[in-house]
Formats: sequence, C-alpha cells, structure tokens
Amino acid sequence: MSKILVLYYSSYGHVERMARAQAEGASRIPGTHVSVKRVPELAPPDIVAAAGFHVDQPAPLAEPQELADYDAILFGTPTRFGNMASQMRNFLDQTGNLWARNAMVGKIGSVFCSTASQHGGQETTLTSFHTTLLHLGMVIVGLPYTCRELVTMREITGGTPYGATCITGSGGDARMPSALELDMCRFQGEHVGLRNPIVRLGPDWIDIHESHTEADRDGGQNVGQMRERGAAIHRVIEPGAGGEPEVAVPTVDPLR
Repeated sequence: MSKILVLYYSSYGHVERMARAQAEGASRIPGTHVSVKRVPELAPPDIVAAAGFHVDQPAPLAEPQELADYDAILFGTPTRFGNMASQMRNFLDQTGNLWARNAMVGKIGSVFCSTASQHGGQETTLTSFHTTLLHLGMVIVGLPYTCRELVTMREITGGTPYGATCITGSGGDARMPSALELDMCRFQGEHVGLRNPIVRLGPDWIDIHESHTEADRDGGQNVGQMRERGAAIHRVIEPGAGGEPEVAVPTVDPLR
C-alpha cells in the first residue's frame, strides 16, 4: 500500500480546497492511501479573528516526525512575498532530525500554492520550496505539460510546470480556486501517485529502497550486496511474441 500525504497551510480556505483536489487526484491510483493534514497556525488568536482567517478546517494537525511515514508528500502553501508561509516554514524547520537520519531520502515531494495576483510570486514560492525538499533528499515532481490546462487561454488562471497554483484576487475581485485550477490540482495529485516507485515497481521496491537508505546511513559499506539484490528484483516489461508482455532482467544498474 502506497501512502501519500497532502500537507498544507491555508489562511482563507483557498489552499485547503486545492489540497482536497490534490487528494482526489492521488486517490485515483489503486493501492494508494491518501491523508490530508495541515500545519499549526502561528498567528495569535486576536490577529486570526481580526483578519477573518478560515479556522474551521476539518483536517487534523500533522507532526513533523510523521513525514517519514509517507512515500510521497504534496505540500500546499499560500505565498508570502514570494516564499512559503511562515507556518509551513516553521513546521519544516522542525524536521532536522529527519534530515540527520536520512529519513526522507528518495521520497517524492511536490508543491502547490496560491497568490493574490497573476504575478504575485507563484513560481518563486514553488521553486524556493523545492530547495528545502532537496536538502531533505526528496525527489521533486512538478506538473508536466501533459496537463493541457497549463497552456489554456480560456481564462486568467494559475498553473506552472513547477506545481499547480491558483489566483485568489482581492477585494471585489476575490475568488476561490476555479474549476480549471482544481483540475490541475487533481492532475498533479494523480501524477505524483503514478510516480511513486512502490506503485510503479511493486512491493519489492520497498526492500531495495530500505536497503539503499540503510547504505546511506552506514557509509555505503553494503552497496555491492544491495546492487546484487536489486538486479535480482528489478524488472522491465517488454512485448513478447503475440504482443503479450514478458518479464526480462535489465542490464542497467537498478540503483544508479
């Protein structure tokens, strides 16, 4: 069973709605269990009330150390001057123990965000977020151009190859994510689910991945043994006679 987490922070409900759409997309992949959680609010209660934050959010709060329990994580945040919100930053700054243990190495990381305007920092928010994920050793997955909504001219919309986005507007132009923007979120969630090695290669991948991660911890002393194990397990599908797929052992190194 593949485990995917959609982890978000949302002040006014825009990113929360996007997170639900991401979860819908990821849930389309058979054998995938998807959880939606949020990071804690940091703003004082009087500020939250005065600003009209959307506080009635059913998603449970996440703990930093539980990130290691998932195979892939989709992170959602509103932009703050071209960066992630401080609530998400504070949460990720508590993952130092996971970094020290290489607990996140090889897991998939993907990001989505919202901004108030068309040019309000969507791409810098996403790409600067990627820096943290790379330090943790995660494998970055974006939103490819096979998602045709990325090139639409039908409406003013969010959407980047770095991840799904939405434009919220402000004042009289304020809006929630459009149907098109939510479709991009669903596409991204499904795309991440399909990229998960446990889905693509089957449960045997767990043995290879755990052994490879263990080698990172012990300085690579057992890499030779793991390459031998990986070559015995890893398979590629090639068409056989009559068009039926046949299983063949590849000549490439599966751990490269």
